[in-house]
Amino acid sequence: MNLVPKLLSVAAVLTTLSATVSPNAEHAYDGVYRFPGGDTLVIARVDDQGALILLNLTTGAARVLGADSMARDTYAFGHTVFVPVPAVGVLRFVRSGDGLVTGVDETIDGRVIGTASRLRVEEREVHVAGEGGADLVGTLLLPPGSAVSSVAVILHGAGPETRWSSFNVALALLNRGVGAFIYDKRASGASTGSPPPSEQTEAATVLTSDAVAVVTALRSLPILSGARIGVVGWSQGGWLGAKVAAAVPVAFYVNIAGNGSPGNEQWRHSLDVAFGDAGLTAEQTKSANEYFDAFFGVPNGTTTWDAYQRALTVAKAQDWYPRLIRIAKPIEWNSKPEADSNGMVARRYRPADDYARVRVPTLGMFFGLDDSSTPESAEIFRSALFGGGNHNVTIHEYPNLNHGGFVVPRRTHSLRGIDHTDPALYRDLADWIARHSAGSGSGSYPH
Repeated sequence: MNLVPKLLSVAAVLTTLSATVSPNAEHAYDGVYRFPGGDTLVIARVDDQGALILLNLTTGAARVLGADSMARDTYAFGHTVFVPVPAVGVLRFVRSGDGLVTGVDETIDGRVIGTASRLRVEEREVHVAGEGGADLVGTLLLPPGSAVSSVAVILHGAGPETRWSSFNVALALLNRGVGAFIYDKRASGASTGSPPPSEQTEAATVLTSDAVAVVTALRSLPILSGARIGVVGWSQGGWLGAKVAAAVPVAFYVNIAGNGSPGNEQWRHSLDVAFGDAGLTAEQTKSANEYFDAFFGVPNGTTTWDAYQRALTVAKAQDWYPRLIRIAKPIEWNSKPEADSNGMVARRYRPADDYARVRVPTLGMFFGLDDSSTPESAEIFRSALFGGGNHNVTIHEYPNLNHGGFVVPRRTHSLRGIDHTDPALYRDLADWIARHSAGSGSGSYPH
């Protein structure tokens, strides 16, 4: 595998934009908006969700915006993130005489909040040759003016994500003077190439190679001469960031909610959350766990196929089984070869081994009500880094956040009723990177 990338091309013109971060009409509103009192909004259209999304960095409020079909540049939002009706607030984007978006008026419950001015942003499109000849297309976002001190390459979570899937991280950093590079994952958006393999460790190899190519390409750009380039990843990207940091020189590494537990433990944790979502009683949970001990015992080599079949027969007769199968991943093996194949993959998945190889300043950000990464992930992450000899480590833990960084009352896969994040998450991230732009900071644990 060739980990030495070739920069395919870089847009020749660097544009200073006071109106739009992207010339694409669908992204006319993307950017950072600041009210005179200091409250700051970041807004972007997330292509893979087909939605315009708002995040208030000051209050933590997050909303999907619904377009007003009767008025241009006007969008409504509701009480919670994903339910725009009934509307409780309205955003009306303001344009200059030449048609460029320069700000936004906000009204909540009929009360005019004020007008937020759009921050000026420097942007350029970058094409990078990824693994297997893929053309990885992304956007470099920089604060205007003086030389850039640091840039974060934002690494994707799982799935076919496009560059603006990372808007919350990228624009929050931009708001604090930190540059960001966001890009379409291979075979998504404008990027070409074959999709990542379905098996997670094989996919990680390909996606790591792509990210290494991106970091190396950015280091060759004259505009970033002297800048500290690091990697920030959320979820799967948090794990991949460690692989990148071990493969190519980076200035810093941030893992946001990346899992630490090996094998099938993350899957088992997700199922435990599903038990609660399905409303299982204590007795039903005990019964379900007895079945899943056998289920995971087959790929682990601790349960025979015949014993598993007996456990499956018992489970299918329980009232919890049909309730769980509606909301969880496939929860039965079709054949022993299928289970054995899972076991081989699970034995290769050991994130802590990758964390132990990181030697650069590192920030870990973990969530107390994470419904995907295991509760042990923060400690596994810290222990792996320290065990590998890296003591320049800072860990932040946020007790009330789910895997997506939203405040929730309990650990759940449901997104119903969520309406905000913890603004400290984005503030802590930007502050830490800004400090390490000067190479300072010795790390701390816990926070």
